[in-house]
Amino acid sequence: MNRNTRRIHENKRRVIFSLLLLLISFLAVLLFFILKPSDNKASNQFREDSSAVGYQSKLKKPQDFTKEQIALPGFSKIYVKEGEEKTNYALSNPSFNEVYFKYKVIFKNTNETLLETEAIAPGKAIIGFPLPKDLQEGEYPVIIKISTYDQETKTRLNGGESTVPLIVKKEE
Repeated sequence: MNRNTRRIHENKRRVIFSLLLLLISFLAVLLFFILKPSDNKASNQFREDSSAVGYQSKLKKPQDFTKEQIALPGFSKIYVKEGEEKTNYALSNPSFNEVYFKYKVIFKNTNETLLETEAIAPGKAIIGFPLPKDLQEGEYPVIIKISTYDQETKTRLNGGESTVPLIVKKEE
């Protein structure tokens, strides 16, 4: 082979190698954007909780409350009878809020998630949540987490968390 032929072959190899490298880079970028979680995918998965019911909260709207503010309910003790499988405790979103709520209830002793809701619209509530099996008489900590979401964009806003005593009483 003469020098010119070798140079031509080397140049062809370089061009082919460069094209392959460019193709692999393009495919890597394309794959990144396909697999990357996006806000659109999250909002497509945003659903209102079908088990939420209309509910009149005991929480009253403060006089100086603005639509930019969010009212998170406070929680006190939760009472159940020994042997019950579910509470009748209301996890509500006050009607004067302009956001969705999502609740997550965790049994602190075992870190077991007892309930995780979909979006709850203002003026609605989920009534009750399941309890761990075979709870004996006593007091158990339950964590109630609230996440809030913009009604239009479904963007997560702020939230809150409370540890609440779950009091199991003997059946009378």
